[in-house]
Amino acid sequence: MALKLPSSKAWQALCRVDSEFMLAARHWNGGLVLNMGDQTLAMFLNDGVVSGAPDKPASIISYSGDTSVWQGLLQAVPPRFHNDLLANLSAGLGITREGDPLLHAQYFAAVVRAVELLRPPTQYDQAIPHLHKTEGVIDAPVGRYVHIELQGHDHRIYFEEAGKGIPLL
Repeated sequence: MALKLPSSKAWQALCRVDSEFMLAARHWNGGLVLNMGDQTLAMFLNDGVVSGAPDKPASIISYSGDTSVWQGLLQAVPPRFHNDLLANLSAGLGITREGDPLLHAQYFAAVVRAVELLRPPTQYDQAIPHLHKTEGVIDAPVGRYVHIELQGHDHRIYFEEAGKGIPLL
């Protein structure tokens, strides 16, 4: 099953107007190629600006994987280890990377944002609520000093108590 992807030009246009991507990609001379099964998206940058071809074609980072792997990565809310290229790569779940490791580290934030721009928007109009909501409770901690004599010297130790838990030194 083929992925529903924009063309390389449409993807480049999305990245070109995305301030988060542009900030992360500043000064990047090279490119990013995503090989998704039989489909490929490519983007080239000169000094952080999306352009037609790189000045240094050797400075290209490439990610490859089967279509099924990319389907998980490009979901609006991806499953575990498919939320991030590095998580998938580290877990050995199908993504491979080619290119200079230093360049990868320098521009990984730009790569992540470029992939995020390929995902459909979430169905939430606000932040996803946390599953474990807790109501705030204000404790009334009590701080005290205890004097202990050790080897003929008086030592003063401060501790706090709140609720039924053990005191905290």
